[in-house]
Amino acid sequence: MVSLFYLLLKFSYFNSQAMNSDFDKDVDNPDNYKFTIFYYNINDRRVIVPKRNRWLGWTLNFGQVNTYLLIASIIIIIVVSKIYL
Repeated sequence: MVSLFYLLLKFSYFNSQAMNSDFDKDVDNPDNYKFTIFYYNINDRRVIVPKRNRWLGWTLNFGQVNTYLLIASIIIIIVVSKIYL
């Protein structure tokens, strides 16, 4: 569980390399969205990025492999907890 939070912090918006206005321009660019809802940008190394409307929260960057690892780990934690608890 601790490693999951470490992964979130390491690849989140607060990553010092990611605190660049160029990345925020990428988030606002509609070409970086698949089906208008899934943010997909291979050049953006963040896993968690702000949504286009900053008041609505955060979204995942599906252009990064770590996003899929994060989703898989959450699903595994849920399944294991249902089986053993």
